[in-house]
Amino acid sequence: MFAHLTCELLSIAEDPALVIGPDLTFTYLNEPAKHEFAKLGLLGRGLADAPIGKDWEAIRHVCEQSRGIGPGRRFETCIPLLENWYEVRAVGVQGHHVLLLSDITGQRRASRDELTPPAASTLLKTIIDSAPDLIFVKDMAGRFILVNRALRDVSPDLLGRTVHDIYDADLAAVYDAADRSVIESGRPCTVEEIIPVHGEQRVFQTIKVPWIVGSDMRGVIGISRDMTERHNAEARVRESEERYRLAARATKDAIWDWDLIRDEITWNEAIEHLAGERPDQTGDWWKSRIAPADRDRVLGSIGRFIRQEISTWQCEYEFRHADGSYHAVFDRGFLVRDAHGVPVRMIGAMSDLSEPMKAQRRVMQLQSELIHVSRVSAMGTIASALAHEINQPLASAGNYVAGARRLLLGDDPNDLHEAREALALAASEVSRSGEIVRRIRRMVAHGETQVQPVPLKELIDDALALALPNPALSGVRVDLGPRHGVARGDAVQLQQVLVNLMRNAVEAMEDTDDRVLRLATSGDDASVRIDVRDTGCGIPSERVATVFTAFGSSKIGGLGVGLTICRTIVEAHGGQIWVEQTDDSGTCVALRLPSHRGDATP
Repeated sequence: MFAHLTCELLSIAEDPALVIGPDLTFTYLNEPAKHEFAKLGLLGRGLADAPIGKDWEAIRHVCEQSRGIGPGRRFETCIPLLENWYEVRAVGVQGHHVLLLSDITGQRRASRDELTPPAASTLLKTIIDSAPDLIFVKDMAGRFILVNRALRDVSPDLLGRTVHDIYDADLAAVYDAADRSVIESGRPCTVEEIIPVHGEQRVFQTIKVPWIVGSDMRGVIGISRDMTERHNAEARVRESEERYRLAARATKDAIWDWDLIRDEITWNEAIEHLAGERPDQTGDWWKSRIAPADRDRVLGSIGRFIRQEISTWQCEYEFRHADGSYHAVFDRGFLVRDAHGVPVRMIGAMSDLSEPMKAQRRVMQLQSELIHVSRVSAMGTIASALAHEINQPLASAGNYVAGARRLLLGDDPNDLHEAREALALAASEVSRSGEIVRRIRRMVAHGETQVQPVPLKELIDDALALALPNPALSGVRVDLGPRHGVARGDAVQLQQVLVNLMRNAVEAMEDTDDRVLRLATSGDDASVRIDVRDTGCGIPSERVATVFTAFGSSKIGGLGVGLTICRTIVEAHGGQIWVEQTDDSGTCVALRLPSHRGDATP
């Protein structure tokens, strides 16, 4: 009774209707369902066997949950085989399930379709007007028929006009040529154009495409993007790269860029001169050319540099040339990290120190020779005084020896004691002469610099003996102040400085009645100071600043070399020399030298 009545009712329904029995088998399809689902062959098949989409699992769920006649349940599902969507109303009746289906495929597709023409037009206009790029449409005659807000702000009153009506002839010809090319070829093109914007010429990249409706060419559609800032940035980058390239070619330094991730090093051309061959880009090439004795130290310093985040790395080491020789190089670089702080690159430069070191050795040799010549010259200047000093003790020694000889030839036994005393005095005078000669030999010796502790008392006494062997004869009174402390340096070179300063002081007092040469020292743990003061005429104020420069003598007829050599020697010892005070009452020249950190010798 139920099946017959239900089928009668469903047969008059216009929409497809299906009945599923308690065993979930399709037991009835009305005519619209048979027509709609003829391809599926549902009648007599189980719900699980039907070739329908996964959404039909919802039907099974509904069927299992429906008990008795109750309110209907609705849902939407798709049958992929038919490519249709249905709204399904499910009703449970005495263990059977009645499914009433309504085809909603058209509605679903309509919801996906474009908006209605008026709404789509409004949306499109909004999108175009909100774009920062310049957007335009031209007809076949080149007239603007659509422009967006950005283009209207740049060039108002474009609509209905051509580029020839608005822009200079040269610019208009360029714009028009690109439009003609698009229209004639029917293909898009991308060009760079100069477009005036508020009186400024700016660079735009314009994409132009043909405007085609159906098969009819209607004109050109264009989008222009302002590329001025990008062009300026690229120009600055190119200029910077060109400066870097020229600087890299001009310098003799081997500039390198080390990719730490791939362990690859890019070099400039200078590396070929330094290495004697074209390098490959592997890090191993560079590492293999570090001298074996230096390799661990160099690579270890780089590892510490990366770990400790020091600003720059630098190292000196021996680098192997292709001919097997080693060059001293000075290498330095800095680190580049990525956004996460991971080291990714090192960039730096390697300098060949061979030529500078050779030049430095030559300068030191010439300096040494100049100092030696200065010492010999100084000895020539004081030769007469030294000759007198040597002659006097030798003459005395001769007299003592002659007297002793006469006493020894006599018969008086008491004369033997006097002869011994005479010979002792003769030996003392000979020893005095020998000491003067030794001082001269040390002064003019051309040997290697010997850095050692130099007691100031001995230094001053020896220099005084050379510069002023007979103060009384020279009419100079020597005032020796405290002479404590020990300097560190070469005793002969420092003695030369003091001899030069003392001689200058004596010469400055030639026209002075009261001739006093004062020598004193002072100091601390770090340095010692020696003051040489005279009572001469002083140094003219305009020459004080130049007395220690070459040819800057304060003496009439002086070459200005002596004090220059003094400054060279003192500065080579890590010290300073300067004029402490000068006026018509005299001059004080002071020099400061590194102190020997040991016990001071009084």
